[in-house]
Order: sequence, then structure tokens, then C-alpha cells
Amino acid sequence: RPFLRGSCITVCCWIAAWPFDVVKSQMQSMRTSQVTHGCWSHAGTNGVAGLLLQTWRGHMLYRGLLPGLARACFANGSGMYAYQKVQQMR
Repeated sequence: RPFLRGSCITVCCWIAAWPFDVVKSQMQSMRTSQVTHGCWSHAGTNGVAGLLLQTWRGHMLYRGLLPGLARACFANGSGMYAYQKVQQMR
């Protein structure tokens, strides 16, 4: 059951955090000219909220979620299983 618990917790956390990760990745991939001369020059909270809204309108908020969840479920489920086994050895 540790594998299943680790996988379920991972899914819940990634579903909540995925939109913010998408926005972070979009901001990191912007060219310097877009950031300094564009509307994100003073990103702050309003800039991030605007980019989040723009991403939501473009239906890209959860783009790539399924492959990310598959990887995360396997990795974190395995990690929880290994952690449980180590704890049992003590």
C-alpha cells in the first residue's frame, strides 16, 4: 500500500500545482526582450495572475499533465515503497 499512497498523494499535489508550474515555465522561456519591454517587465503578482489567466483562456493550463502524472506516480510511489521497506528494517 505505500506505493498506492505515494501515487495518490502525488496526483493530488500535482493537480493543484500544475497550473503554476506551467506559468513558471512560460515565464522562464520568454525572451529577454519580451520580459523587459513587454507586459511582464513588472511581473509581480499581477503579471503572474495575468499570465495564468491567459494560459487558462488558451486551454493550456493542464497541458502535459498526464505524462507528468505517470512519471510522478511511478517515481514517488517507488520512493514511498522504498522508504517503508527501510523503516521496516530498523
